[in-house]
Amino acid sequence: MITDSSKEDISYGETDLIDDPASGHFLCNINKSALTEEIETNDTCSESNSDVFLSVFFRKGFLGASAYDIETSELFLLNDIVDPGPEFRTLTTLFIQLKPTHVITCSSLAQTFVQRVCKLFRRGEDEDTSPESAQTMNCLHFIPSKEFNYENSKRKVLSLKLPSEPEDASADERKTFIMSQINFQGKCLVSSLGGILCYLQRSLARLTLSRSDMFISAINNLSLNDLMWVDEETFHGLQVFSPVTHPSLYKWSSNDSKDGISIFSLLNRCKSFLGTKFMRVMLTQPSKNMKTLLTRQQVVSFCLLSKNEQDVKILGDHLQDIKSVVSFVSRSTNGQATVSQWKTFYKTISSAVLIAEHCKSVEDDIDFFQEIGAAMNDSLHVIVMSINHMIDFEQSEIEGRLVIKSGISDDLDKVKEDHSNIPIMMSSVAELELTNLPEYIKYISMVYIPEIGYMVSIPYWDMNLTEEDLRKVPGLDFKFHANKVAYFKSARCYELDKNPGDLKVDMMEMESKIILQLIQYIQQNMEYLVKLINLLAELDCLLAFSFVARDYNFVCPELVDGRIIEIIKGRHPLQELCTMSFVPNDTVSNDEQGVVKLLTGPNASGKSIYLKQVALIAYLAHIGSFVPAESAKIGLLDHLHSRIQSVESMTLHLSSFMGDIRQMTMSLHNSSPTSLIIIDEFGKGTDECDGIGLLAACVQHLLERKDLCPHVMISTHFNSLPDLLTPSSLLSLQTMDYIITDNGEIVYLYKLKLGMAGSKFAIQVGTTQNVPKSITDRASQILEAMSHHTVIKADLSNRRIDNHRKKRNYFEKLALLDIDKVSLQEEENLTKEFNNLCELE
Repeated sequence: MITDSSKEDISYGETDLIDDPASGHFLCNINKSALTEEIETNDTCSESNSDVFLSVFFRKGFLGASAYDIETSELFLLNDIVDPGPEFRTLTTLFIQLKPTHVITCSSLAQTFVQRVCKLFRRGEDEDTSPESAQTMNCLHFIPSKEFNYENSKRKVLSLKLPSEPEDASADERKTFIMSQINFQGKCLVSSLGGILCYLQRSLARLTLSRSDMFISAINNLSLNDLMWVDEETFHGLQVFSPVTHPSLYKWSSNDSKDGISIFSLLNRCKSFLGTKFMRVMLTQPSKNMKTLLTRQQVVSFCLLSKNEQDVKILGDHLQDIKSVVSFVSRSTNGQATVSQWKTFYKTISSAVLIAEHCKSVEDDIDFFQEIGAAMNDSLHVIVMSINHMIDFEQSEIEGRLVIKSGISDDLDKVKEDHSNIPIMMSSVAELELTNLPEYIKYISMVYIPEIGYMVSIPYWDMNLTEEDLRKVPGLDFKFHANKVAYFKSARCYELDKNPGDLKVDMMEMESKIILQLIQYIQQNMEYLVKLINLLAELDCLLAFSFVARDYNFVCPELVDGRIIEIIKGRHPLQELCTMSFVPNDTVSNDEQGVVKLLTGPNASGKSIYLKQVALIAYLAHIGSFVPAESAKIGLLDHLHSRIQSVESMTLHLSSFMGDIRQMTMSLHNSSPTSLIIIDEFGKGTDECDGIGLLAACVQHLLERKDLCPHVMISTHFNSLPDLLTPSSLLSLQTMDYIITDNGEIVYLYKLKLGMAGSKFAIQVGTTQNVPKSITDRASQILEAMSHHTVIKADLSNRRIDNHRKKRNYFEKLALLDIDKVSLQEEENLTKEFNNLCELE
């Protein structure tokens, strides 16, 4: 048999050449390929958060920051902004929005700033807030102050290679272009960039294992002016996110993205992982930009129209194929992208182009669709057409590498044709070689081994052959033997090594050059591609909003400027999923009917649910979603504060009451007329008199702001609180309705009405929750005594007290007995009584 072993066919592992170093090389390639496939699977299927590096610099009251996302290669910039301490609200917002995995700063900055950075990054995991302690976490990095020097940082920034920068530009032209992209007047911003560049350029090769340069796909400016400020406690209290970790210790992950019952899990019906990732961003960045919110509402309204059902289906089907493209470009540049990854990239960009073209064709005047259509660049069409016409994916999967189709390059086609004729040529050469060999050699074959060349392979004609015998074969130059097969070089073999030579290598080199040109073109147009992909991720979220609105009967809120919240038949979006029937309630907070609502009512009557319901409806309106109500008019808010859940932490040296005080203080200091404050049972963690005094003082402070008073909704069990407040037109008293049955049980109606609750009904609530009757009866006795200012008598009917009394009487009687005069019958009676007493417990 005559064989032609091409490069992909030869594997020394298969021919058992275990002593050859090449065998290990091929094994390493196999392992590396498997590892690459695993990485690819993780990239496309995993929903873990990517690494985000945040660099912050603070000087003379100004904060500058820059962030780099490893997965998307996007650079985010925050221009210098005033951020007074010790609260550092802008810095806090940055941490909430970006959720950085690594923070870079300088320990020589203001101590209050450094401590705040440590505390924000630590999130209560460590007691010590000193830089020395924080740095041990290996994710908070303090680098020398010289790296943040403005002039040094400026030089580093000017040496960056930015996306879409002019080709063949001179040094001055590059400088002008970079300065048009980055504000060099912001010295704190430039200094933060110097810090992040210093850190990443030193460690990026170790982090990514694939590149040593800092590739930037896009530059985005961070604007916090358009965001509605929400603190982390409020996110937690409103169940915007509710992460659930795996119950198994071995499968637990700190980056676990699974959510329990939460707003995120309710809204997340995204078709792609990028959509899910963008959904988290949208939920952590509620906006007060009217144009942005109206644009999102417009898309959701379009998707809900029955006539557009087919358009929505088309968009959803294509969105399923949208994947991240930046990591692919990085790998392809380094020659590490697999055929599967190229197919995924092609499917992504072709689907993106189809979506953009479909958005252009929509007849309705939808601003967001027009923005997607405008992001469609001719270069993206070129990329799609080039990949489709150039790469033979079917053959590529067979060969395990990218194969270029015929008709792309005449030279390549000629090499491929010559390569296809090699088996015939080798067959002819083998026949010629066989005629010149001794008659005892009956069978030979021609083989090709990379790096060695063409060879004559001859099976052993005698099982007792020695190497000396093999060297005596006339006309052949013995090279090596393996598995009873000897390999030789002949004059024709040496001639074939020169012409045609290694056609397979030549062919692959030519294909690699063509693919490299394609990769370079993709890199040059990454800015357009990244922008389009980001818009499609947002579109994925808006489609998810429409699915939720359709299934749960959400309506489009009317957004206005001014101090007004009007909700008709509002519902709690999560609570209504957990009950058979949910009772909706109205909410009116404006200048005419008051903006401070004091809510009282029995325990478990629905006060907390109502407060969260109002906050969530306002919150959903500020992410562009529809809301659970019959109708809603929401004035744009700048802050959403809450005192809902008590936060207790030993590591932060905060009791639950001190945590309540901290949340209340933040609400008072950082609220404006267009803020919403939710206060649920503040003051219950301390003495009743102190608690009601603090709450009354806080409410009075807010009322005295008059026209500057924010929306405030308070639930409390301090029924005497209104008596401590100055009458005001801003204050409205409300309660949750209920009825008392003939047998004294309370029935909740969960309906809001004006007025005050007559009682807390704690005893009735205990009865409905099956608390033992003896306890509720005793509680009633104590309550009656306290209300009439009488002495609380001991409960002699208590069984434990009664048992104690019996034992005491027994031992008193026993002490008075004369042992010498006790009869046998009396002794038996005493013994029996003692045994009965022992059984009482």
